[in-house]
Amino acid sequence: MSDDSSARQRARPRRSAPRGRASSVSSSRASGSSSHEQNSVPVAPAPAPAPAPAPAPAPAAAPHDPGVMPVEILVQQPGREHLPFLEQYPRMGHSTWFNKSTSGISGSITQMMYSMLQTGYDKWTSIPSAECELWFRQFAQEFTWDSGLTETVRQAFSRKAQTVYTKQIYEWKQVWLDERKPRLLSGTVWTQLIQHWEKEETIEKSLQNSANRKSDRGGKGIYVHNLGACNSRKRW
Repeated sequence: MSDDSSARQRARPRRSAPRGRASSVSSSRASGSSSHEQNSVPVAPAPAPAPAPAPAPAPAAAPHDPGVMPVEILVQQPGREHLPFLEQYPRMGHSTWFNKSTSGISGSITQMMYSMLQTGYDKWTSIPSAECELWFRQFAQEFTWDSGLTETVRQAFSRKAQTVYTKQIYEWKQVWLDERKPRLLSGTVWTQLIQHWEKEETIEKSLQNSANRKSDRGGKGIYVHNLGACNSRKRW
């Protein structure tokens, strides 16, 4: 190649890239980047897990006078071996229970009515729980049982006391109707019971109960006890 040709080639100017295309590409990239930024949604951080609820507090034990020994502790004290022993399934000659006629429990509760009753309550369920607990503590002075059975004995005592109380109040009322007064019963208690029996609503309720007992029970006649003697297992 001659020197003239080489010189012309060197002198020929180079073509520059079209400005419009470069600008279009740059603008397209910028637009795409801007569109992506506008359409993207920032991801919120996951919420922290809620704290676990605090455990429920344990039920409080039944309150008692701190100066008074609880009954379940009382029955564990020494020197109680001579007391009648209570078991739900008694063994003849060794233990007894509330459904045994010779247990002495009914007599014990009746004696409490004479010695511990300070107000003429017309029924057992009217006696405040604090007074009922005093009766139960007195019962624990006369009978004993395994400490773990205390709550069962308490419930059985309450049912038995309600039965004995109702029966004794009825007997006292019959004494009053005969214009007599029970011996050894508090005068205050007796006066309050009489006031209850003389109330109009008490008289009406008594008459209704009497009519129900004397009704023919749908043609069956007045109820008559004909079960005969108690089973020997009920007596001891």
